[in-house]
Amino acid sequence: MGEAPEAAMRRILDELEANRKSRRTAWATLQRLRKFLEVNGARIKIPDDRSFETEGEAIESGLKRTIAGRDAVMRSLIQAVYRFRDAALVDEKKDDFGSALQNLYRELERAENVVGPS
Repeated sequence: MGEAPEAAMRRILDELEANRKSRRTAWATLQRLRKFLEVNGARIKIPDDRSFETEGEAIESGLKRTIAGRDAVMRSLIQAVYRFRDAALVDEKKDDFGSALQNLYRELERAENVVGPS
């Protein structure tokens, strides 16, 4: 025997309500993630037609751009540190000391701008 029509209807309504709650929770989580990333310097577009898919894609794109930008700044800072180290320690590169120091300060400032004040 199948379940009574009232019980089946109640089960369907309960599943529908659970689905609504799940979607509200998922949307709230996406918005918290968006806000966190924006507060930490990410630029995230607001899609014209906001849906879970378009919102997720916008957040993913903003996150990828932010990480790529931070990676580029870190690579430049690392190169500046090595250049300065060589100018300070390698006899053949001592003439580059002043320029290497200026470059190091410039890259440190760039990194501070990305990370923000401590």
